[in-house]
Amino acid sequence: MNGYDAMCSDMATNPEAVIFRKFTILNYRALLFLQSELNQKEGRLVSLIKHDQNSLDPERRQFSYSFDAMLRSNGETEGSTLQRELMREICHLLPNYSMWFLLIPCFKSNYFSLYVFCSGPADFFFRELLSCGSKDELLLQIRQLGHLPPVHEPSLKRLREAQMSAQGANRFLRGREQRIWSEKKQYDLTSLTDRQEDRDPLSSWLEWCVTDVWHKYFGHKLSPPKPVDEDWAPAVPSKLGQYPRSLIARIVTGVTTILAPIFVTLSAVVLFFVDSESKRLGLIVGLSFLFSLALACVGVPRRIDSFVATATFTAVLIVFIENNTD
Repeated sequence: MNGYDAMCSDMATNPEAVIFRKFTILNYRALLFLQSELNQKEGRLVSLIKHDQNSLDPERRQFSYSFDAMLRSNGETEGSTLQRELMREICHLLPNYSMWFLLIPCFKSNYFSLYVFCSGPADFFFRELLSCGSKDELLLQIRQLGHLPPVHEPSLKRLREAQMSAQGANRFLRGREQRIWSEKKQYDLTSLTDRQEDRDPLSSWLEWCVTDVWHKYFGHKLSPPKPVDEDWAPAVPSKLGQYPRSLIARIVTGVTTILAPIFVTLSAVVLFFVDSESKRLGLIVGLSFLFSLALACVGVPRRIDSFVATATFTAVLIVFIENNTD
């Protein structure tokens, strides 16, 4: 397989390479366009409602109180069906307008496959989309567009390198398609399967060491490529490498488990051999700073947790000094 087919195989075996454009500007432009069209029709509808309410025709005056009367109107009098026809136009446009609000949350579910592969009438798709959430929440769901994770820069860099290093038929991107993953479009890219909430500074550094250093010089020779469905196997093996994040997580857990007791013990040993009170106080300040920095590196989730842990560490050192003061 070559071209987009090979890219699909890479994405299937390397979740961090699942990077797409959100088309933020086009989404907002489409929303503004549909909003303007609906706003125009709303103005016409208000005008028609007032005309019907002030009409000499008793049937038209009932339209505001009985939609059944509006639906049963046979159009014998001039203008008696205008409000009904306009409402049907609005009802046809509203699902289109709602689609842009609902597409983002549905993108994370099975409805995305419906969007891509649906070959039936558009109305069926819109009805399915409307089942994703309450109509009262439509205007709020656009906020979920901003909640999509930003692109993971190291993963994007590796994806670009794999694209640029491809030769012949494998280097198939041309023109505007080649600029989809460019730096100028980075603001509009999202890593759909990336889990950045689990990535602390130490994990990020280890991930860089494994994927950018180890894999570049040694890993691509020692680690066999992840198996792919034979029907979709790339003609040329992918240069993208993936290593289980669980391995990095275990390393971080091991480092944290070892570092915690060693850091406290070494701090106490250093203070034990210092006699000057001023030097001890200075060391406590420096060690507390290093302890807080270590917490940030291993990913303490909340600032309050870091503050409490650092304060406790400092208090332990102060108590140690008091008990060992001549």
